[in-house]
Amino acid sequence: MEQVEAAGRDWLIECAINRVQALDLWRDDPSAPMTMATGRHFDAVVVSDRLGLETLDLISMHALPSTPAMVDTRARKVALLMPPHAQRVFTTLLYNVDALIDNVHYLANGGFLVVPGPQPQADSRHQWLVPPIGTPSSSKLRAAAVGLAMCQAAQHLGQGTTPHSADSEPAHIHPDGAVPGTVTAPPAAVFEWPEVTQ
Repeated sequence: MEQVEAAGRDWLIECAINRVQALDLWRDDPSAPMTMATGRHFDAVVVSDRLGLETLDLISMHALPSTPAMVDTRARKVALLMPPHAQRVFTTLLYNVDALIDNVHYLANGGFLVVPGPQPQADSRHQWLVPPIGTPSSSKLRAAAVGLAMCQAAQHLGQGTTPHSADSEPAHIHPDGAVPGTVTAPPAAVFEWPEVTQ
């Protein structure tokens, strides 16, 4: 997995709920994950690891605007960090695709996400797939790139075979309040995705 360089680490500290706490924590243990609030510095799209990895592959293959991304290996979820306030751009793309993409969780204001430390251990549950290399672009093109790649990834994986109908929406996008396991009380609480059962 990947590690975060100095400029990306500075941005993560800037994003922390308590910057002094983040600086102290990562000075002592740069592998420690931290819960961060979404909506101010970044939004996040959380999907299954299969869909997330395929989306990242397509972003790279087509040289689309890159976005930081992480994986929770135990819950088998991938989170792609988006520009703040990009939900409308992202969801518009998914609602217009001729496919049904389920279990897409969009975290904006009021959401929380566990972010890996700048230097996670090889066996850490939370890992960087695409680490931030500085302050990510705030352009909504990044959100559009993720949305387009995700639509194509779902079709590649066979998740996009259900056609539109009058009774169904083209995508199931759950707002932050509907995300399983979200922490809504103290921001310092540990947030974990539910375990995946076979």
